[in-house]
Amino acid sequence: MATIAEALNIAVEHHRGGRLAQAEQIYRQVLQVDRSNFDALHLLGVIADHQGNYEMAVQCITQAIRLHGSYAPFHANLGEAYRKWGKTTEALAAFRRALQLDPELVEAHANQSLPLLLMGDFAAGWREYEWRWKLAEFTPPPWPQPAWDGSPLAGRTILLYAEQGLGDALQFVRYGPLVQARGGTVIVMCTQRLIPILSTCAGVDRFVACEGQVPPFDVHASLLSLPGIFRSDLTTIPADVPYLSVANELVEAWRGVLASDGQFRVGIFWQGNPGYRGDCHRSFRLSEFAPLAGVAGVRLVSLQKGPGLEQLANVPFAVENLGSRLDEQGAAFWETAAVMKNLDLVVTSDTAIAHLAGALGVRVWLALSFAGDWRWLQGRSDSPWYPTMRLFRQSKFGDWPGVFERMAVELSAIVDGSSPT
Repeated sequence: MATIAEALNIAVEHHRGGRLAQAEQIYRQVLQVDRSNFDALHLLGVIADHQGNYEMAVQCITQAIRLHGSYAPFHANLGEAYRKWGKTTEALAAFRRALQLDPELVEAHANQSLPLLLMGDFAAGWREYEWRWKLAEFTPPPWPQPAWDGSPLAGRTILLYAEQGLGDALQFVRYGPLVQARGGTVIVMCTQRLIPILSTCAGVDRFVACEGQVPPFDVHASLLSLPGIFRSDLTTIPADVPYLSVANELVEAWRGVLASDGQFRVGIFWQGNPGYRGDCHRSFRLSEFAPLAGVAGVRLVSLQKGPGLEQLANVPFAVENLGSRLDEQGAAFWETAAVMKNLDLVVTSDTAIAHLAGALGVRVWLALSFAGDWRWLQGRSDSPWYPTMRLFRQSKFGDWPGVFERMAVELSAIVDGSSPT
């Protein structure tokens, strides 16, 4: 029979391999034998966190801390569970305790940047966000050239690169003009399929594909590091929209397809990448749009591509499906952008579609989970990043019906002319 230590080693291997059910079973078996085993309690809490059961995660990790409160990673993981649960104050307290115990704990530094940014404490948040480069899941830039510190470029060439998702590239390419104003040549490196839409942004001299050869440059910076380099705060975010555009001829080509006939055209998007760990909180079912479909005079137009399209087969209300006709040439968001310019409103989950709409300056409503991403701040219905965006937040976890009922009331007022916004 395996000892407790051997059982925990087996469970950890299951855990690392993504076999969470098997790992959870062993942790529970260990706790049946030894209720004070703080390792099993802590790791059971980490699994609960991965499964989205943040209340259980907090309970388990808190119990582990009562038994062994001097171990900094316990407090850091407690902070993560609190953060994802939407309890910002408690999260920061846990991260700070972790750093008191271990001032160099990378996870605590990097993860506490998110509640700081969420609260609008950009000075501390951007500084802590740079610790991400020391996390195992981040690969530091491989080039020998120095990282840019914001100093005058004096004719040098700077390489700006997109390090994370498509939405991040769409959001932070806006800093191109500010970088260019420092007196250098600006090159942006991103995935090839983003180049057509990003190249409409001013302030960038050249776009190159990350799949190709890296051109010569003198200094570099991640697009996501630029807000910190420029010390952006809530009053200085560069938010002049539109800062992206699309070819007029393509907009005109879609104008005929989407002729309104007096209807209020609402583009909808509901499903992000299901492989993203937090997708269960940001994405929702197409059926949630039923209250909007019930507003007289509204025409729903699907902007969905890939996963999620299968839901159209069983939806009980009318949705015009453009998915198979959008961006067929491999240029991400190019035709989608042209469609958006012909819509009266875009309603979307928290995906790149939201950033595209905001960057184009079209009216967009964003449906947010109870514990929304840091960039949407907290307690606000507007976004300093996108002046044409409105935020509709869950009042509690999982309450998508409440979000869409509130949207329907607002939409009805707009369509019947009783509300100007």
